[in-house]
Amino acid sequence: PPHSGAKNLPDFFIVGAAKSATTSLHSYLQQHPGVFLPRQKELYFFSFNGGKPAFKLADGTIREPVGCNAAEYFRHYEKCPSGSLAGDTTSWYLYYCDEVIANIKKMYGPDTEKIKIIMVLRNPIDRAWSHYSMHKGQGLIGSPFKEAVQGQLAQQVKDPSNQIFPGYDYIG
Repeated sequence: PPHSGAKNLPDFFIVGAAKSATTSLHSYLQQHPGVFLPRQKELYFFSFNGGKPAFKLADGTIREPVGCNAAEYFRHYEKCPSGSLAGDTTSWYLYYCDEVIANIKKMYGPDTEKIKIIMVLRNPIDRAWSHYSMHKGQGLIGSPFKEAVQGQLAQQVKDPSNQIFPGYDYIG
């Protein structure tokens, strides 16, 4: 496995669209004695190259920063038992795939080819509705579904310069 010494690195990544069962898969794999997954999922480390961006919510308020820096990331893997396969479950790695692949290549070098990626997908219509319904239930969005997927917020999310939380992208 590519992880070793002080810089334990994952052997595999679980990626997928929100509301596609990445949390369930993470939970199931944590129960396997030969697999190590940090308790926390969604570390975002490879999405933002160790940065911690803060995004705006639909109402314009700033969402807490997401992600972790390198020292924090490596601490998540310090207790990985020797011989275990280590994983990172961050669904957003699918959303930011170009950045993630580039950052993984920088970190792993020639060992990049050894990495396994588990991708969790779901019927896109069911997934979009579930994702929207979760946000609606949490009070994070008040728009009707059609507005949420076609309206002003949907257009703002597509332009990264607006710094709107990408989690509002129910279709992309």
